[in-house]
Amino acid sequence: MARWGARTARDDAAAHRRGVAAGLLGGLLWVLEIGFNNVPPPTVSTGRARFVVDNGAWAAIALIIAGAAATSAFRARRVGAGVRAGWWAGLVSGLLACLTGLLLVAAGMRLLLRDPLLIAEYAARGPASGAPDLATYVAYETLAGALGHLLVLGLALGALLGALGGLLGCGLAAARSAAAGGARPGTPPR
Repeated sequence: MARWGARTARDDAAAHRRGVAAGLLGGLLWVLEIGFNNVPPPTVSTGRARFVVDNGAWAAIALIIAGAAATSAFRARRVGAGVRAGWWAGLVSGLLACLTGLLLVAAGMRLLLRDPLLIAEYAARGPASGAPDLATYVAYETLAGALGHLLVLGLALGALLGALGGLLGCGLAAARSAAAGGARPGTPPR
Protein backbone atom coordinates (compact mmCIF):
# COMPACT_ATOMS: atom_id res chain seq x y z
CA MET A 1 0.00 0.00 0.00
CA ALA A 2 2.84 2.43 0.77
CA ARG A 3 4.29 1.74 -2.66
CA TRP A 4 0.95 2.56 -4.28
CA GLY A 5 0.65 5.78 -2.25
CA ALA A 6 4.10 6.94 -3.34
CA ARG A 7 3.23 6.17 -6.95
CA THR A 8 -0.01 8.12 -6.65
CA ALA A 9 1.87 11.13 -5.27
CA ARG A 10 4.38 10.93 -8.15
CA ASP A 11 1.54 10.64 -10.67
CA ASP A 12 -0.26 13.62 -9.13
CA ALA A 13 2.93 15.70 -9.21
CA ALA A 14 3.52 14.70 -12.85
CA ALA A 15 -0.09 15.61 -13.74
CA HIS A 16 0.40 18.97 -12.02
CA ARG A 17 3.60 19.66 -13.97
CA ARG A 18 2.01 18.53 -17.23
CA GLY A 19 -1.04 20.73 -16.56
CA VAL A 20 1.02 23.81 -15.77
CA ALA A 21 3.16 23.31 -18.89
CA ALA A 22 0.04 22.87 -21.04
CA GLY A 23 -1.48 25.93 -19.36
CA LEU A 24 1.55 28.05 -20.20
CA LEU A 25 1.34 26.96 -23.83
CA GLY A 26 -2.43 27.53 -23.91
CA GLY A 27 -2.02 30.87 -22.16
CA LEU A 28 0.50 31.95 -24.77
CA LEU A 29 -2.05 31.12 -27.46
CA TRP A 30 -4.71 33.14 -25.60
CA VAL A 31 -2.30 36.09 -25.36
CA LEU A 32 -1.63 35.88 -29.11
CA GLU A 33 -5.36 35.63 -29.86
CA ILE A 34 -6.22 38.58 -27.62
CA GLY A 35 -3.32 40.52 -29.09
CA PHE A 36 -4.51 39.82 -32.64
CA ASN A 37 -7.98 41.04 -31.75
CA ASN A 38 -6.77 44.29 -30.22
CA VAL A 39 -3.30 45.40 -31.39
CA PRO A 40 -3.25 45.34 -35.24
CA PRO A 41 -5.18 48.00 -37.10
CA PRO A 42 -8.88 47.23 -37.59
CA THR A 43 -8.20 46.69 -41.29
CA VAL A 44 -6.12 43.63 -40.37
CA SER A 45 -8.11 42.39 -37.38
CA THR A 46 -11.42 42.16 -39.23
CA GLY A 47 -14.44 40.21 -38.05
CA ARG A 48 -13.70 37.35 -40.47
CA ALA A 49 -10.04 37.19 -39.46
CA ARG A 50 -10.99 37.23 -35.79
CA PHE A 51 -13.40 34.36 -36.35
CA VAL A 52 -10.61 32.22 -37.77
CA VAL A 53 -8.03 33.23 -35.14
CA ASP A 54 -10.44 32.96 -32.19
CA ASN A 55 -11.79 29.55 -33.15
CA GLY A 56 -8.36 28.26 -34.14
CA ALA A 57 -6.89 29.33 -30.81
CA TRP A 58 -9.82 27.86 -28.89
CA ALA A 59 -9.51 24.52 -30.70
CA ALA A 60 -5.73 24.36 -30.25
CA ILE A 61 -6.01 25.17 -26.54
CA ALA A 62 -8.74 22.56 -26.06
CA LEU A 63 -6.56 19.95 -27.76
CA ILE A 64 -3.55 20.92 -25.65
CA ILE A 65 -5.54 20.61 -22.40
CA ALA A 66 -7.20 17.33 -23.42
CA GLY A 67 -3.84 15.97 -24.58
CA ALA A 68 -2.14 16.80 -21.28
CA ALA A 69 -5.04 15.21 -19.41
CA ALA A 70 -5.04 12.07 -21.55
CA THR A 71 -1.28 11.68 -21.16
CA SER A 72 -1.49 12.12 -17.39
CA ALA A 73 -4.36 9.65 -17.06
CA PHE A 74 -2.67 7.15 -19.39
CA ARG A 75 0.52 7.19 -17.33
CA ALA A 76 -1.23 7.13 -13.96
CA ARG A 77 -4.10 4.87 -15.07
CA ARG A 78 -6.44 7.18 -13.17
CA VAL A 79 -9.04 9.62 -14.50
CA GLY A 80 -8.26 11.89 -11.55
CA ALA A 81 -4.78 12.52 -12.89
CA GLY A 82 -6.38 13.77 -16.11
CA VAL A 83 -8.76 16.04 -14.23
CA ARG A 84 -5.84 17.42 -12.20
CA ALA A 85 -3.81 18.14 -15.35
CA GLY A 86 -6.83 19.69 -17.10
CA TRP A 87 -7.73 21.87 -14.12
CA TRP A 88 -4.17 23.20 -13.78
CA ALA A 89 -3.89 23.77 -17.53
CA GLY A 90 -7.19 25.67 -17.47
CA LEU A 91 -6.19 27.72 -14.44
CA VAL A 92 -2.82 28.76 -15.84
CA SER A 93 -4.06 29.48 -19.38
CA GLY A 94 -7.12 31.32 -18.07
CA LEU A 95 -5.02 33.36 -15.68
CA LEU A 96 -2.68 34.46 -18.46
CA ALA A 97 -5.65 35.43 -20.64
CA CYS A 98 -7.30 37.28 -17.75
CA LEU A 99 -4.14 39.22 -16.97
CA THR A 100 -3.76 40.12 -20.64
CA GLY A 101 -7.30 41.52 -20.68
CA LEU A 102 -6.70 43.50 -17.51
CA LEU A 103 -3.45 44.85 -18.93
CA LEU A 104 -5.33 46.02 -22.02
CA VAL A 105 -7.83 47.90 -19.87
CA ALA A 106 -5.09 49.45 -17.73
CA ALA A 107 -2.53 50.28 -20.41
CA GLY A 108 -4.11 49.74 -23.81
CA MET A 109 -7.46 51.48 -23.65
CA ARG A 110 -6.64 53.49 -26.81
CA LEU A 111 -6.34 50.18 -28.69
CA LEU A 112 -9.69 48.98 -27.37
CA LEU A 113 -11.45 52.26 -28.18
CA ARG A 114 -10.59 52.02 -31.90
CA ASP A 115 -12.15 48.56 -32.26
CA PRO A 116 -15.02 48.88 -34.80
CA LEU A 117 -16.75 45.76 -33.41
CA LEU A 118 -16.87 47.22 -29.88
CA ILE A 119 -17.93 50.61 -31.20
CA ALA A 120 -20.81 49.01 -33.13
CA GLU A 121 -21.76 46.93 -30.09
CA TYR A 122 -21.82 50.05 -27.90
CA ALA A 123 -23.93 51.89 -30.48
CA ALA A 124 -26.42 49.01 -30.47
CA ARG A 125 -26.72 48.37 -26.74
CA GLY A 126 -24.18 50.41 -24.81
CA PRO A 127 -26.43 53.28 -23.72
CA ALA A 128 -29.00 50.79 -22.40
CA SER A 129 -26.25 48.93 -20.49
CA GLY A 130 -25.89 51.78 -18.03
CA ALA A 131 -22.37 52.66 -19.13
CA PRO A 132 -22.08 56.45 -19.37
CA ASP A 133 -19.60 56.39 -22.28
CA LEU A 134 -17.74 54.14 -24.70
CA ALA A 135 -14.61 53.85 -22.52
CA THR A 136 -16.59 52.65 -19.53
CA TYR A 137 -18.53 50.19 -21.65
CA VAL A 138 -15.33 48.82 -23.21
CA ALA A 139 -13.66 48.51 -19.81
CA TYR A 140 -16.60 46.51 -18.41
CA GLU A 141 -16.85 44.33 -21.52
CA THR A 142 -13.11 43.61 -21.44
CA LEU A 143 -13.23 42.83 -17.72
CA ALA A 144 -16.13 40.44 -18.31
CA GLY A 145 -14.17 38.76 -21.11
CA ALA A 146 -11.07 38.50 -18.93
CA LEU A 147 -13.01 36.88 -16.08
CA GLY A 148 -14.78 34.61 -18.58
CA HIS A 149 -11.40 33.38 -19.81
CA LEU A 150 -10.34 32.65 -16.25
CA LEU A 151 -13.50 31.09 -14.84
CA VAL A 152 -15.35 29.55 -17.79
CA LEU A 153 -12.71 28.89 -20.44
CA GLY A 154 -10.09 28.29 -17.78
CA LEU A 155 -11.31 26.46 -14.72
CA ALA A 156 -14.61 24.98 -15.88
CA LEU A 157 -13.51 23.98 -19.37
CA GLY A 158 -10.14 22.81 -18.04
CA ALA A 159 -11.84 20.45 -15.58
CA LEU A 160 -14.29 19.21 -18.23
CA LEU A 161 -11.55 18.62 -20.82
CA GLY A 162 -9.46 17.07 -18.05
CA ALA A 163 -12.22 14.58 -17.29
CA LEU A 164 -12.73 13.77 -20.99
CA GLY A 165 -8.99 13.46 -21.55
CA GLY A 166 -8.75 11.40 -18.37
CA LEU A 167 -11.37 8.98 -19.60
CA LEU A 168 -9.62 8.72 -22.95
CA GLY A 169 -6.23 8.18 -21.33
CA CYS A 170 -7.55 5.51 -18.96
CA GLY A 171 -9.35 3.80 -21.81
CA LEU A 172 -6.19 3.76 -23.91
CA ALA A 173 -4.18 2.44 -20.95
CA ALA A 174 -6.71 -0.32 -20.36
CA ALA A 175 -6.73 -1.25 -24.05
CA ARG A 176 -2.94 -1.32 -24.14
CA SER A 177 -2.83 -3.43 -20.99
CA ALA A 178 -5.41 -5.86 -22.37
CA ALA A 179 -3.51 -6.12 -25.65
CA ALA A 180 -0.30 -6.82 -23.73
CA GLY A 181 -2.02 -9.49 -21.67
CA GLY A 182 -2.34 -7.86 -18.28
CA ALA A 183 -1.77 -4.93 -16.01
CA ARG A 184 1.44 -2.97 -15.67
CA PRO A 185 3.66 -4.30 -12.88
CA GLY A 186 3.05 -2.44 -9.64
CA THR A 187 -0.49 -1.44 -10.56
CA PRO A 188 -2.76 -1.85 -7.51
CA PRO A 189 -5.82 -4.01 -7.88
CA ARG A 190 -9.03 -2.09 -8.50
